[in-house]
This record gives sequence, structure tokens and C-alpha cells, in this order.
Amino acid sequence: MIKISVVIPVYNAENHLAECLDSVLNQSLSDIEVICIDDGSEDDSLTILKQYAETDFRLKILSQANQGVSVARNAGLEVAKGKYVSFVDGDDTIDKDFLQNLYNIIEIHEVDVVFSKLFDHESFNQFFNVLHREEIRNTLLRFFIKDAQFYSVCNKLFSNSIIQRNQIRFPQGVKLGEDGHFNIQFLICSEKVFFFDYCGYQYREVDESATRNIFKHNYIQKAVENYMIDWTPILGDVISSKEIQHLKKVTFVKKIISLTYIYANPKSGLSLKKRLFKLKEIINNQEVSDVFSDISLKNELNLTRYKGAIFDGIRNKNIFYIYILTLFSYYRNK
Repeated sequence: MIKISVVIPVYNAENHLAECLDSVLNQSLSDIEVICIDDGSEDDSLTILKQYAETDFRLKILSQANQGVSVARNAGLEVAKGKYVSFVDGDDTIDKDFLQNLYNIIEIHEVDVVFSKLFDHESFNQFFNVLHREEIRNTLLRFFIKDAQFYSVCNKLFSNSIIQRNQIRFPQGVKLGEDGHFNIQFLICSEKVFFFDYCGYQYREVDESATRNIFKHNYIQKAVENYMIDWTPILGDVISSKEIQHLKKVTFVKKIISLTYIYANPKSGLSLKKRLFKLKEIINNQEVSDVFSDISLKNELNLTRYKGAIFDGIRNKNIFYIYILTLFSYYRNK
């Protein structure tokens, strides 16, 4: 049996695709198959895939009309023959020993999935190496609702037998949280998870600067959309809808408070007028107003003095108060 099936959805990735494929095909663990799904690319991505397939029999190409990353990954899962499954995005790369390192862990410890680090964030470090079924259900699943940093499937190695036996797939027609849905479905069916203190997946931020991202992306809307994700259909038997909603509120409060600083501080790259406009957009959002009207959340979260003041500013819809606070915080920590 092939050890690992690597599923790579590809859409208009010509600028970085060769680098991605080189990093996967040159892995120290060679017993792999690489399933690339061209999702209706309009550039030379498909041509590049065909060139690589001519020289390496392990690379298999699927082609479809543009239907999004979830459909593309699902198509790859339908034909995956490996004992384990790994996901890589067409813009990214992996270290030479990435697959070998994760394979060693999953085999030695006989777990269902290995989590490695995608970024060096503290959230990862609170978990012990091995979590068993009770800990997965009582702790890890709740953490997935609270921390989107764990959503990505690209820094993990999954048991293919669990995926196929339970027909675990990515949801179609979902704008955000596709990876989170897949992970939660998998974890519900899992007995053991290993947290591997290792980072070998190289995520590429296509936009080179955070400032450019502020102009390009509506982070407020994204936060609202994440808050609106309905986890109940897949978690209803494990976590009550009331608790799910509470966990989502806690996450939403933390995210919105952080966004006030991102938009309002002088290094945002925005003019003063645009900074105030973004703060106005935050406080006038209906979901923000609804959640921040609950003063009990502020007390429960045990916020710092600064964040507590920001919470009050948002609840009271006081733009200038929020702006002065973020300005003070910026210069104090400069």
C-alpha cells in the first residue's frame, strides 16, 4: 500500500506551482502518490502539471470546471489509495522531511491524526503529545470552535481508512470554515490524536504585506462570517447548541477587539478618515452590537484594563474613545 496520498488543489497557481511540486516530489519519504486537481485554472497551471506528470509517475492529474477548493479536495479523496492523507495547497511548500516526520509519528504512536505546527502560536503548546477520545471530545473539539488557527488541514496527516469508512468530506457551498468542518468530522470519529511540536509546512502569504491585506480583505466581514458558521449539524450530539453559541461569542469578542487595534493604529497604512470609517463599520455591525451588548462576556473573559475599555467603547458605540485608546496603546508599546 502507498504510504501517503498528497492531495493538492490547484487554481491559477502557475507562479508558485513548480516550487510546490518540487518540494512534494522530492520528499525523503518517496512512497507517496501526488493527486493534483486542476480546478478550472485559466493560466498555465494545467500545462505545468502535465509536464511534471511526464517525468514522475507518482503524480496523477484530475481536471474539473472551477468549483472551489472543497470540491477539488473531495475529488482527490475519492481516488486516494494511501494509508494516510496529507493536504498541500498549490502556492505552498513543505520541508524535505515533512511527510517522513509525520509518518514516523503516526506509525510509532498508532494515532489517527498528527497535528504539526502551522505557525508558532502558543495555543498549540497547551496540549500534551497524545489526546485520547475523551479529551478530544471534551477539550479539543471546543477549542476548534474558539480558535480558527487550528482549522487548516495542511499541517496534519490523517488516517485514510477513517476518512473513507466515515465518508468524511469537505462541505460544498461553504464560504469559510471548510477545513474546520473536515477536522471536526474527523475528530468525532477519532480515538487518538498526536500533537507534534514541529513546523515543516511553509504557508505562502501571496500578498507580501499586512498593510496590503487590510486594503484587499474585509476582515470585519470575515470575522462575522466565521461567527455565523453553524457547527450544530456536526456537533449537535457532542456539544449542545447553547454551548456552541457561547464559545462562538467568546471567540468573536476577542477577534473584534483585536481588529480595532489593527485598523486604528498608525501603522495600518490607512488615512485617519479611513481608520475612523473602519471603527464605525465595526460598531455599527448588527452582530457586533448584539454580542457586545452582553456585559457578562466582559466579566467572564477577565479582559485586561485596555481590552475591557475597548469592549465598553464598542458596546457604547464610541468611535473616538476607541481610537484614543488604540493610539495610546500603540505609542505605549512602540
